[in-house]
Amino acid sequence: MKWTDKATWLGTVLVLLLAFVIWSPQEVRGTGTWSLTKLTDGVYKYSILQDTTTSGVTSFTDTATSQNIDGWVLALITAPSGVTSPTDNWDLYLKDSDDCDVFGAETDDRDTTNVEQAMPKIGNGYEPRYVEGPLTLSISGNEVIDAEIQIDLYFQRR
Repeated sequence: MKWTDKATWLGTVLVLLLAFVIWSPQEVRGTGTWSLTKLTDGVYKYSILQDTTTSGVTSFTDTATSQNIDGWVLALITAPSGVTSPTDNWDLYLKDSDDCDVFGAETDDRDTTNVEQAMPKIGNGYEPRYVEGPLTLSISGNEVIDAEIQIDLYFQRR
């Protein structure tokens, strides 16, 4: 095989590989920006600006593997960003490393226009919930393309 034949063969393989990457099915996800702010001694706030992507997907999961809480989750506040609001009654789930919903379904049916808050629910009561390790953020029930949601998670380090 001559050098030109090898180059032609390699070029063909690269073109086919590129075409496969561009047109192959992709996992559809939202994109989130997490930022940490220390409010008072031991109390912190994670601010998450979550975008539901341009794909118009109704649900996605954003695994925030570097967002270790290692403390007590106190409250969560959700607010549409004002740019593009999500579908009314969208749901948010924040699960710990054991796949348990930290807020006990209290973050279901979020409003399109109003700021809403929730506390962790354990059984029939509301109280801070201890979490050690990373959290997984999931949003479902949204059908608005590029909806932006502001999520503020308050917690206290141990």
